[in-house]
Amino acid sequence: MNAYILLDEPDLRNHAMSFAMDWLEEKGGGTYFSETKDNMCGMFDILTESQMDKLQSNLAERGIRLLWRRKGVPTRGNVVAAYIGPERLAEITKYSKLDNLLVLAWGKEDWSDWIEANGATRLSLPEKERKTAPVRPPRHI
Repeated sequence: MNAYILLDEPDLRNHAMSFAMDWLEEKGGGTYFSETKDNMCGMFDILTESQMDKLQSNLAERGIRLLWRRKGVPTRGNVVAAYIGPERLAEITKYSKLDNLLVLAWGKEDWSDWIEANGATRLSLPEKERKTAPVRPPRHI
């Protein structure tokens, strides 16, 4: 498994989410995972089921599916683990069929042990995305 981590910068969180979607698409598609559906809805500014359906449809065209804990954890392919805790991350990384894993990590946690244990590469947002913080979450719907 190739492991990557992007440490959280609250002012750039929306850029990090867009970066992660592009990363998944470049890898040929994969799974965007979060703890709960509520967390997922909050990340994408989703208020209704029809908005969620539209988001999932649009992402499916890019080869990306959304997954949250109630549906299980991703076990293979390319995965973005978005703002989950270390315990859930340990559960995901124990599977050997993951090809690539990108962790969007909460900045308040200490990720050094996970980085060292998994040989993770630290990524950072491109400079152009750092120059402007978005006014609202990215619209993928």
